[in-house]
Amino acid sequence: MKLTKIHAEDCEVCLTLGDSAKGIANTIGFDYDEIELDYLANNPSPIRDYVVGYHLDEQGMVEVPIYIITTSEGDIQGSSVVKDIKEVDNLIGAWKKWESSQKQS
Repeated sequence: MKLTKIHAEDCEVCLTLGDSAKGIANTIGFDYDEIELDYLANNPSPIRDYVVGYHLDEQGMVEVPIYIITTSEGDIQGSSVVKDIKEVDNLIGAWKKWESSQKQS
């Protein structure tokens, strides 16, 4: 599994968070990556398509930072715009609950 942070150079929350989520990812055995929003916008990828489909507002803007959970095959499992590190932890916790429920079905 991988946790990816989508960020922008001029985003105050992004700067405040830095790579603090890397520690959370490492603790639970996830890989960690960061992608700058301008790079994402200019390079086609499944993550870019996902961000456009799920995080683009009516004015064509994207709020950042966005944290995305993907499988090792690149399948997107969930995402959230966050304001602090606790919300990153909440995203991972919610995904773990969902994953656990899928195993019981």
